[in-house]
Order: sequence, then structure tokens, then C-alpha cells
Amino acid sequence: MEKNEMSREQLIARIEVLEGQIVELKEAEDRNNMVEMALRESEERFRIFFNAAPIGLCITSVQGDILNANQAMQDILGYPLEELKTINISEFYFEPVERQRLLNILYDLKNVRDFEAKLKQKDGLVWTVLINADCIDIEKQKVFLTSIHDITRFKQVQEVLRESEERYQQLFDIAPVGITVTDYQGNVTASNKSVQDLLGYT
Repeated sequence: MEKNEMSREQLIARIEVLEGQIVELKEAEDRNNMVEMALRESEERFRIFFNAAPIGLCITSVQGDILNANQAMQDILGYPLEELKTINISEFYFEPVERQRLLNILYDLKNVRDFEAKLKQKDGLVWTVLINADCIDIEKQKVFLTSIHDITRFKQVQEVLRESEERYQQLFDIAPVGITVTDYQGNVTASNKSVQDLLGYT
């Protein structure tokens, strides 16, 4: 009888232990569900940001295989994502040596900032871009997260201004009349050859 009573007590104790374990498992499952939900929300926020960013973003393997690229990057390079995934990023560099220089900096510093390069588009157009790149870990794999900002128009305007400045300087220097530029106090800040010859001053 005592043996049966003891067995019943042991059984009750065992049931209580099992009930405690069930509660713990349920709490662990709830925690896992919350973590999974947070991860899903985080991934969704990342996807929204990644695809809506106005600058080109891409993730590549260390070897240069394109793993993901947002719409802006697809527009810059002129390829849809499916095609980009079949092309190594190094093929887009107008000068292959630029890719190697970027990689050398990336290996040394783990990030690159404002690296100017020229990229070839699908239709042959060449874009001037500023590249920022970071070496990061995604799912225990080292990858490069790269942002590309198109500065082609800026460089074109800069070149037009430089040419305009050169033309102005040439006209200023060869003008047959003496020209000086002074500040408000009357100090000469610039003068052309004609006025220097006329006055005998450099």
C-alpha cells in the first residue's frame, strides 16, 4: 500500500515537473515567436528602406557577385535584378584598376568613403559616381554593402565652369586694354598683362 501511495506521490511530483516544463516551453515558444516577429519586421523595414533609397545600393560577395540591388542601382547600371545577379560587379568599372584600388582600401580599413569612379551602363553610357562601401557580416557571411551616388551631372557642370573660367582668363590676359580688379578699399586683386606693361608693375 505504501508502495502504491509513494508511486502516486511520485506521479504527482512528476506531473508537476512536467506541467512546469510545459509552461517553460510555452514561454520559450512565445519568446521565439516575438523574436521571429521582430526579425520579420526588421527585415521588412530594411527591404522598404533598401528599395526606396534614392541612391544605388547593392550587396555583393567578397568575390564581387551581386546578391541584391535596389531599384536605383538597377537604373544606374541599366539591368534588372535578375540579370545583375549573373554579372560580377567588377565588369561595370570603366577602368578595372579602380575596382582593385577600392578593394585595397576596403581590405585595409573595412570601409570606403567618397571614392570617385566611372561605371559603364548597359547601353554603353559612362556614369561618374561616388562610392561608399562597408564590409559587413550577413548570416555569418562577409559581404560588401555599397552605396553609389550618381554625380555625372555635377561633374559635367563642373567641367563647363572650368572651361568657362579658362576662356574668361584667356580673354582677360590677352585684352588689348589694361584691366584691373580691385576690392572696396582700392587694393588691386587682379590685373592683366596690358595694364602691367602700361604701369610697369607685375
